[in-house]
Amino acid sequence: MRLISELIEEPGVRLAADYPYRGDRTSIEGDMPRENVDLLAVVCRSNTTAVRMESDILSLLAGGPDKFPPFRGWMAHGANYSLCVVSNTLVLCNNEQASFTRVVRRMLTGLHDAPDERI
Repeated sequence: MRLISELIEEPGVRLAADYPYRGDRTSIEGDMPRENVDLLAVVCRSNTTAVRMESDILSLLAGGPDKFPPFRGWMAHGANYSLCVVSNTLVLCNNEQASFTRVVRRMLTGLHDAPDERI
């Protein structure tokens, strides 16, 4: 996937990958053992499903999808690294070296036409 190759070139990005919602990951760029990437993909699939459900509930409580922005992704910020997920693409960033604005903007731009059912 071209987007994965572009994301790994961003300063501070340690890992860029996409993952299917069922099965193994499909594309990866970066320096991490396969077992860790597979585990990270499971975390991303699980958390994306949970956050999507929460977004749907908030949309209902707000009065409909036009009252609450649609779900596009999520982030988890750690002490040294942070995880950014949009659609089925994940990026692991070094907090001191990466520009989250650049990374997330690139992800949102590259995935702007991702089908909603994949999110």
